[in-house]
Amino acid sequence: MSEILNSNPPRAITIGQLDTLAKVFEKAPGWLYELYPEECIAEEKISRPRLIPYLVRCAELGRQDCIEAVVSRLLENPKNVSILFTVAEQLFQNGGKAMSVPFYQLVIETEKDSHSDHFLISQYRLFRALQGTSPEDNWKAVIRFEPYRNRLSENHQLDALLHLANACYMLQKWKDVEKYADELRTLAIAVYQDQLRKKESGKTDEMLHTERHLVVYYG
Repeated sequence: MSEILNSNPPRAITIGQLDTLAKVFEKAPGWLYELYPEECIAEEKISRPRLIPYLVRCAELGRQDCIEAVVSRLLENPKNVSILFTVAEQLFQNGGKAMSVPFYQLVIETEKDSHSDHFLISQYRLFRALQGTSPEDNWKAVIRFEPYRNRLSENHQLDALLHLANACYMLQKWKDVEKYADELRTLAIAVYQDQLRKKESGKTDEMLHTERHLVVYYG
């Protein structure tokens, strides 16, 4: 507290410290969050190490008012879409799939390059996040994501094709199941052969990283 209040220049407060202060003063979670953007954005300079945890916490606490206020400032510069993508990824990886959806949607709406990694992975994550809702929503998610499946990197393609096949299996869309299964088998064989070549040449740092073992996708 002394460094935050008395240092010259003042030391910026972290969102974790603000949460601790709220607890000490017996305030509700999210206390003073509406004032915190001033710690993150000053004179068009953005502090990613402070802003990203702040937006994650806002999503976790349902502070949509704070998110909307910050996002409107961020999107004045389209380059800041990478911040929204990082927030979405952290929420998704931490189990907050539903909370990640608005951020992935913002990335998709803002990113002009439909071949960029941010755009494609956002499309894939959005498809994953919307699975398990209703059959109609599941099918809409499949239709929306399908055109982008072959633009993903190989490791994401393997996972995407498996999830597409599983989604269509649950919907009893048998022709689509067969289509994605055929694509998955072809890709798994090609990736396996490529991995063998890399292993023989000693390029172990380029080995594949997927959700499951390669044999699962082939099976």
